[in-house]
Amino acid sequence: YFGMTKEDVWFFEQGTMPCLTPEGKIILESPGSIACNPYGNGGVYPALKKSGCLDKLLSTGVKSLHVFSVDNPLCRPADPRFVG
Repeated sequence: YFGMTKEDVWFFEQGTMPCLTPEGKIILESPGSIACNPYGNGGVYPALKKSGCLDKLLSTGVKSLHVFSVDNPLCRPADPRFVG
């Protein structure tokens, strides 16, 4: 748990959506099964809400989150300007 207590580490699942071709057609993973991918970067917000993690954060007094995409090479995780 990254050196923290189990109670202080929360995991939640990001939602998925159907895969589409550039023409907008649904891609099948196999006959009768739609291929799915995780939502894009903005999917973290509804996932926080749906999982109950947002309510947990608010109940503990958290007022801000530093959220970034793992595929953004220009982002500095834990940048002191954001962390304080």
